[in-house]
Amino acid sequence: KIEGAPGLFDVTIKQNGNTETFRAGAIVLAAGTIPYDASKLDNLGFGKYPNVITNYMMEEIALKGTLVRPSDGKPVKSVAFIQCAGQRDDNHLPYCSSICCVESLKQAKYVRNQDPDSKVFIFYKDMRTPGHFEYFYKNMQNDPGVFLTKGEILSISEDENQNLLVEVDNTLLGERITVN
Repeated sequence: KIEGAPGLFDVTIKQNGNTETFRAGAIVLAAGTIPYDASKLDNLGFGKYPNVITNYMMEEIALKGTLVRPSDGKPVKSVAFIQCAGQRDDNHLPYCSSICCVESLKQAKYVRNQDPDSKVFIFYKDMRTPGHFEYFYKNMQNDPGVFLTKGEILSISEDENQNLLVEVDNTLLGERITVN
């Protein structure tokens, strides 16, 4: 139970038959997430190509200290982030998760910090960066190594060196592009 106002909340918690009331200045709601099963998005190559990973897998790689390709352990030089994967899609998720955009921008920063010559591509339906995250988004827009565009992913394939080729249509550029 929560009563009061910001800075002066009276919080009552019932747990294991006991009740405790205390004063809190702020409350953080951290409900957690359940990752969507990326293997259901077979058009995006997850499970087919070793270098197609989820944002959760990217965090695990980043925690090890150096961003490397899962296929061969080589340093990451170019990364494409595909936003809204399965979201607002009648066959998958009817809603926007509201966290993927900020996560991808953060992970794009990891890539750029590791190698200033690296390239990052972020393809999205809509870029959603609520509140103060809008400043971070604007900062990333000014990074010359980050390419952000609205677009629809047509296909993902792999060349003989296990480099991924991402074909995108309906970009803000008004044309179909393929990025490596």
